[in-house]
Amino acid sequence: MKFAPSAAAALLAYASAVLAQVTHEVTVAPGKTQTYAPPSLQIAVGDTVHFTWAGGPHTVTQMGLNGDPCGVLPGGIDSAKQNATATLGLKFNTAGNRLFGCTVAQHCKNGMQLAIDVLAAGATPSSAPAATSAAASATAVASAPAASATPAYPATTTPTPAAAGATTMGSGTMTDPVIVTVGDGGLTFTPRDIMVKTGSWVEWKFASGPHSVHQVAMNGTCNVQPNGFGTAASMMAGGTFMQQFNTTGTNWYICTVGQHCQKGMTGSVTVSDTGLATAPGAAGAAAAPTTHTILVGQSGLSFTPAALTINQGDTVNWQFLGTHNVKQTASADSCDPLAGGFASTNTDAGGSFNRTFTTESGKVWYVCTYQGHCGQGMKAVITVNAPGGAAANGTATPAPAAGSSATGIQSNAPFVAVFASLLAGSMLVL
Repeated sequence: MKFAPSAAAALLAYASAVLAQVTHEVTVAPGKTQTYAPPSLQIAVGDTVHFTWAGGPHTVTQMGLNGDPCGVLPGGIDSAKQNATATLGLKFNTAGNRLFGCTVAQHCKNGMQLAIDVLAAGATPSSAPAATSAAASATAVASAPAASATPAYPATTTPTPAAAGATTMGSGTMTDPVIVTVGDGGLTFTPRDIMVKTGSWVEWKFASGPHSVHQVAMNGTCNVQPNGFGTAASMMAGGTFMQQFNTTGTNWYICTVGQHCQKGMTGSVTVSDTGLATAPGAAGAAAAPTTHTILVGQSGLSFTPAALTINQGDTVNWQFLGTHNVKQTASADSCDPLAGGFASTNTDAGGSFNRTFTTESGKVWYVCTYQGHCGQGMKAVITVNAPGGAAANGTATPAPAAGSSATGIQSNAPFVAVFASLLAGSMLVL
């Protein structure tokens, strides 16, 4: 195939522009200080700034209202409060100065501010800040730990009746999720109310913005539920957010931008296997095994969710967002690992630990013993339903460790697929 000289030149110019785009790194609270490092950047149109939290809670919030470096800009970017290991990517497609600051307490006024000067095409920066090439950045992202800024927070609401008229969507996987469109033709989630199977993934695709997705405790409230699922920042058109739902019940959510919630921008996800199509097989056959995800260290010294109900034969996957471990104990009050129980090694952010519960039934307690975390409250419980759907009374007995599929599988390889799908939701365009 031959190109006309003008077409070839245009193609070359486009390719050169794409290759020239770079990713600039900014650390939030290095050394747990109230600073961004570096405090200022000069970048080109099309470049991306990648924020990594070294401490918290802190925010990356767009400022500049009336020229005030600590005046929150209405409708601007706001990461919400994040802690260590959170990340956020911002791509700048228009030239101009941008100001950012931390809204926690008096941090911004204490000097926690960042100035980003986005230069128009062809402009020469007065300095050359360190940056990584687009290709190098993609490689780094693929091996980065799952980010708490945009994790798929497992739903933790108390089960409530399904929303009237909920649209039955069946089940969704990580690669083929149930889709909800955000802001398509107004302040809407489409479909507004959905019903999915346990373990399903739901993906919100933003048709316009800024909008957000944040869990609330009940229908009719606009108050965000602490530790609920939600986007790390207000999202623009093209953004996405994914969430896996492992607990039955109805999970209400809203858009927190401006007065959008008060104007009716609300939705719900009801998780129920009742009335939904089941896999072919004999009537009354046991449900197919499900993999449940638990985030380790998403909100400090915590497991999210801290209480999970599963069926015998299901697998639990712990994703680590900080250095922790998972060790079974004999009771809710104990911090001593149970002899013969499952246990992970001390695992850094990005690692994972899997266990399939093939013989246990009843309550299975576990903790993190790393650096005394259990004594500080880092405990959780899994209730395993025996065949037939009822959990046996009492404590689960450890399954045989040798030659059994119930043996925990340790992996320090990052959860690339999860992170890649979530990163898309944290990449905002300015």
